[in-house]
Amino acid sequence: MGAGWNLGNTLDACDDSGAHKGLETETSWGMPKTTKQTIDTVAAAGFKSIRIPVSWHNHLTNGKIDADWIARVKEIVDWALEDNLYVVINIHHDTWNASGNFWGYYPDNAHKKESIEYVKNIWQQVAKYFSSYDQRLIFETLNEPRLRNNTKHEWWCGDYLQKNNCSKCSEAVQIVNELNKTALETIRAAGGKNSSRLVIVPSYVASPDYAFKDSFKVPSDAAKMIALSTHMYTPNAFAMASPGDKAFSETHKSDLTYYFNTLNSKFVENDVPVFIGEYGATNKDNKAERIKWVKFFIENASKNGMSPCLWDNNNYAVSGNDYEEKFGYLNRKMLEWYDNDFIDAIMASFK
Repeated sequence: MGAGWNLGNTLDACDDSGAHKGLETETSWGMPKTTKQTIDTVAAAGFKSIRIPVSWHNHLTNGKIDADWIARVKEIVDWALEDNLYVVINIHHDTWNASGNFWGYYPDNAHKKESIEYVKNIWQQVAKYFSSYDQRLIFETLNEPRLRNNTKHEWWCGDYLQKNNCSKCSEAVQIVNELNKTALETIRAAGGKNSSRLVIVPSYVASPDYAFKDSFKVPSDAAKMIALSTHMYTPNAFAMASPGDKAFSETHKSDLTYYFNTLNSKFVENDVPVFIGEYGATNKDNKAERIKWVKFFIENASKNGMSPCLWDNNNYAVSGNDYEEKFGYLNRKMLEWYDNDFIDAIMASFK
């Protein structure tokens, strides 16, 4: 699958206010409508795979996926396959618990029954719809499954990761295991080429830290076509935090080395490939340092046999000291890369 690129904030965009409906949601987060030329530009740069995040809950009528929505997903998938890219589609922003509302799935016991039903329903339809597609089409069960609206549990729960004594996180991790298992079994039962299609599963919040815990279980697969999905905006102080660190230091290299080595020893060496479904370094007007970072990142991903997929939300411009979520790489209106040197560094570093 080589080095990959994400069509971020596009088919995964959702507007639950009702202001944008149907196919309008694709552009509701400020992205231009995706064209074949968009995908051609990605392929021409040297990327070998594309992740197309998809949210579904805005596009259901009595539980059935709207025909025009899944046809739009198919259109973009087909463009990517025509460019000989591997393609990953998933269930993306369908886990929320906003203002007491519930839809999609939510990994706690209170919503377990509905969550299993939701995941099964979506994958029954999607897997059947694409059942004739060859193995270049890959299914990722979930994106960053987590408890929301609670900072203690959502992204980093030290009580669980360090002390093993957070009951809410323990419950959520177990339910994520069950949701992954449900999705895999549903896909395998959908017929056609799904019997041996590659399926990628995340840990809780798609974090390597949670994947390293023994409580995370990769579901058993008779086809032996299962991989781990993990996200690495790593190290956080450099790649994500605002303002955080602008310089890529030896300490940051050590952090990355730990994660790559541990992912390799725990998964790759045990026949579970690793797909880095999202990675990136937010723009802090520090081009030279981000190029150092991406070279080190890609060299280590490649050395360990992992496929890294760059997160791109088309948000590039920096204002003052605000470096929040500046993960723009492709100017989608002009179909030009904001920073060709950064993209060239990815291609040159992948072995």
